[in-house]
Amino acid sequence: MATILVGAGTVAAIDGCRPRGHDVALADSTPGITADSDAPPTSTPTTSASVVAPNADAAPCSVATASYPAGGGPALGEDLSRAPVPLRVPDGASLTIAVRATGHQVLVKGPAVLRACTADDPEVILLANGFVSTDGAAPVRPGAELFVATPSFVAIVSRATMRVRAAAANGAWEVDDGEVTITNLDQPKLVVGKDRGSLKRYEEGGVLVTRCGVQAAAAAAAERMLHGLELGDAAAPLPSASVGILTMRRTKLARERVLDCAFAEAFALSCDWLSGEADAAVPGCAAGGYLRVREHEAKAIVSGPIPPGAPPPKPSASP
Repeated sequence: MATILVGAGTVAAIDGCRPRGHDVALADSTPGITADSDAPPTSTPTTSASVVAPNADAAPCSVATASYPAGGGPALGEDLSRAPVPLRVPDGASLTIAVRATGHQVLVKGPAVLRACTADDPEVILLANGFVSTDGAAPVRPGAELFVATPSFVAIVSRATMRVRAAAANGAWEVDDGEVTITNLDQPKLVVGKDRGSLKRYEEGGVLVTRCGVQAAAAAAAERMLHGLELGDAAAPLPSASVGILTMRRTKLARERVLDCAFAEAFALSCDWLSGEADAAVPGCAAGGYLRVREHEAKAIVSGPIPPGAPPPKPSASP
């Protein structure tokens, strides 16, 4: 399988993606999470550079630092939202992603299979396989959240020093300091300070796709309703309290959509990766791969407008 890299306006293919059989399952007793590599240390020449990502609004995320085998690798400042999906970082290489929407910087160590943040979801990174980490000392925007989604869980990062490893069988996290929420949708765990653990790979991809579609439709409906009120489509002006409740509900639903759909997309991305590594069917992947999940989400968003005359929430209602 060829490894796809983003160059300065070009796409380069570098062979050497690690076979699935080398994946190591991580357990709670693992001494620490490290970037896994089966190859012994070598003196292979590398090219490396570092730059503070330019402060432009056009790129949701870009390469802040890069270290690749000589003759390959992404360009500094490259807009990774335009990179192929999946983006493959080969063994021995690394890059740091500057997430502009939040201010986080995410270090990726190869071998890794991921999708960097996009224009639609600028605060989301999908990790199908490999290792990423965040640095709690990086300047992060107040209140900003970064979603690192794996096939096993989603790590929601405020400001934290954290390491995440995704593999074929499970995923693991290790938090040194800061605030992180680890969730597989039904079991959220708030971590403040030191913590470590692991979860098995989620088993039912179809459940994740369904939840993504439901949340996407609900968030889109709330957005359309509020937009209609702002344009004066309502039969009568609403009290400011009702508009405030609608705004809060829209925000809540939008966050839930990001969470649920990021989990579904990370799982589907891993299905694409695992299917390419093995001839047998992959458990839980009957719902399809990454593109199919994205299509399902898009259809849910445009499923139809809110019926005219839909009653607004009462001021006393909870968001």
